[in-house]
Amino acid sequence: SPTLDFLREVCAKSLDAGYNALGLYLEHRFAYPSAPWAADVGALKAKEIERLSKEFSPKGFRIIPFINTLGHMEGFIRAEGGQWLAEGATIRASAQVCASRKEVVSFVRSLVDDTIRTFDDPWIHLGGDEAHQLGQCVRCEKRVKKVGAGGLYGDYYRDLCEYVLGKGRTPCLWADMVLAYPDALRMLPKETVLFDWQYSDDPTPTTKRLLKAGFKVVNCPAVHTYDATWCHLPLTQQNVDEHAKVAKELNTEGVLVTTWEFSFLSNYASTLPLIYAVGRRLSGASWGAAIKKSGGKAYYDAAKALGEQIPKLSKFLRPGTWRPLREAFIMR
Repeated sequence: SPTLDFLREVCAKSLDAGYNALGLYLEHRFAYPSAPWAADVGALKAKEIERLSKEFSPKGFRIIPFINTLGHMEGFIRAEGGQWLAEGATIRASAQVCASRKEVVSFVRSLVDDTIRTFDDPWIHLGGDEAHQLGQCVRCEKRVKKVGAGGLYGDYYRDLCEYVLGKGRTPCLWADMVLAYPDALRMLPKETVLFDWQYSDDPTPTTKRLLKAGFKVVNCPAVHTYDATWCHLPLTQQNVDEHAKVAKELNTEGVLVTTWEFSFLSNYASTLPLIYAVGRRLSGASWGAAIKKSGGKAYYDAAKALGEQIPKLSKFLRPGTWRPLREAFIMR
């Protein structure tokens, strides 16, 4: 987990680069008072978040919590004391909690309560992405046969979003599952803000669908580290520019720049200047000027070499190849 000093530095540099918010993606790396067994040594504490917010909120900089409440819960499930949450047949294979059991719903609501007590931002992001294990347990399987996977998902998040609204906050969700299951989209309260992450495609069609359904939307490109040995620079630039264009043309709530998976060969510190450069690009700078301003001329040259020139020379490193190779050689 990042230290308070590191987060303070990230906030300051993000503000300088033109961002007005930091989305803290927490998973189990926040010490939830209701789940003390899940937090490892060094997990972020409530008092650290409160200090960060107190310092940067007066500067117009938001600290927005991004928690998980269905999928991507493997950190909780595999921590000693969390095995009962699992939806899958085995603990190791499960990354999702059960959407049917009342005790799981109660547990998730306690995480939401902890988050609301700690963070003062109006938005509470509930996750909800990549819930690919819907209907695996006996209870969920029965419900899916009656209402479908979309009905199960929609039931679960309608109730959770309404719970957040009842607490005086605005619920947010990643939009991939409701785009896949339109019946779930129809079940959500319209106050829910949907985050449309499209990392490979122009977001215009999906953003239009969500807006037409009556929801506020945030456009979400990626700094392409998750599918690269370092970062695919041209893909990042194209993805960011497409989302920024759509956000402006369709008057969405704005752009969230996402960045994922630094646990293999990517180095987080080496990509931070690029993330700050994206902020400057969103504020109108050219890509070259933005990268040089954030990292310097030497960093710009290294980024071009690592992110563009070398991948062109190597089939192993070019876009579309590294991720499956990583799955085979590193993860499995």
